[in-house]
Amino acid sequence: EDCCTIFVAKHPVTKPLLHKIEKSELALAEKIDEMVERAVETEEIISVW
Repeated sequence: EDCCTIFVAKHPVTKPLLHKIEKSELALAEKIDEMVERAVETEEIISVW
C-alpha cells in the first residue's frame, strides 16, 4: 500500500458545508495541544543500520 490508500478518507467529502468544517476545526483546536504533548512524551527513536 502507498500513503494515498492509507491516509485518504474512506468517503471523502467533495462539497463540504462551511459550518461542518468550522465545527471540526474547533474540535481539533481544543485537542491539538494534548495531541502534540502526547506525541512528544511517547516518541521513540529507532536506529536503522
